[in-house]
Amino acid sequence: MRIRTMAGGLLAAGLLAAGCGGVDTTMDEPSNLATREDALPPCDGGYYDHLVYTDATYTTVKGGWHCHCGEYNGWVFGSFSGPYYQDVELGACF
Repeated sequence: MRIRTMAGGLLAAGLLAAGCGGVDTTMDEPSNLATREDALPPCDGGYYDHLVYTDATYTTVKGGWHCHCGEYNGWVFGSFSGPYYQDVELGACF
């Protein structure tokens, strides 16, 4: 009986020391883009397109967002962040 109690205690101590087999993750790992949720870009009720380009020549659009009158979040397409972008006014809101 004493051996069984001692073996159970050693097993419990071993599991606690090993962390019960969980995976250790660090904050340095990149996030999974497929499941990441970013905030939608603000529109402030305007009517324009925010276009993001691949480089400084502004010839290839890689994404952006569309804002429509009265809506306060953009409709996102492609990649909506980058250093090369243009805001294109589409008209006036009444």
